[in-house]
Amino acid sequence: NEPMPINLPMEEQIDFMYEHMILAECNQAFMQMYGYTHLAEVIGKSQLELHGGSENPENRKALRDFITAGFRTENIETTEPDLLGNTKYFSNNSVGIIENGYLVRTWGTQTDITERKATEIELIKFLKAVEQSPVSIMITNMEGAIEYANPKVSEITGYQKEELIGKNPRIFNSREQDSLFYDHLWNTISSGKDWTGEFHNKKKNGELFWEHASISPILNEKGEITHYLAFKEDITKRKQAEKALKESMLNL
Repeated sequence: NEPMPINLPMEEQIDFMYEHMILAECNQAFMQMYGYTHLAEVIGKSQLELHGGSENPENRKALRDFITAGFRTENIETTEPDLLGNTKYFSNNSVGIIENGYLVRTWGTQTDITERKATEIELIKFLKAVEQSPVSIMITNMEGAIEYANPKVSEITGYQKEELIGKNPRIFNSREQDSLFYDHLWNTISSGKDWTGEFHNKKKNGELFWEHASISPILNEKGEITHYLAFKEDITKRKQAEKALKESMLNL
């Protein structure tokens, strides 16, 4: 393990650490995270070998942040391969020991966050799918106040997201469907059942439009309703086509 002059340019420091800093000691948990069973297999491994290559931009950034923060890190994430080449995600805390202008040793802890990261990645994919969905998606609380509306809701209704959050979906009410219609809807979903039907709603500019909607209760782990989820598709053109067809049939 060769000490590193800390007056080197940033990228040279990183390359130096990759090439010259080796693992001197570790515990059993560290070995298991990488898939090693014997201490001799891992002691002497270079930073380069453990990090999976000097060109990994995420891990180079982690070392850059380590240097910038005065040779210490707190919960910095890295992506590294284990012994079998599987991608692992780690959270790192470390501190460098500086003596006479040289980095001579680093101490640190590492936590395997692979499972948590996999969940986060799946959640991000899900959120992107919802945000980019071609149908309107809304979530309301138990009282019916909107807590989430995807961009399609704004595109169709003309209301911006900040105008929707906290409001009740009744702001779309065109008054063309009576109270019995909404009583049935509310009784259905509040009893834990799904409701499917059509709305003749009103946009912010007053224009009327048709939506086909499916509304479902969201349950917690105890089976209790906490929110309501609505998927709605604009069917205005279909309704207009149906109306035109009926009118043409009557004129035959």
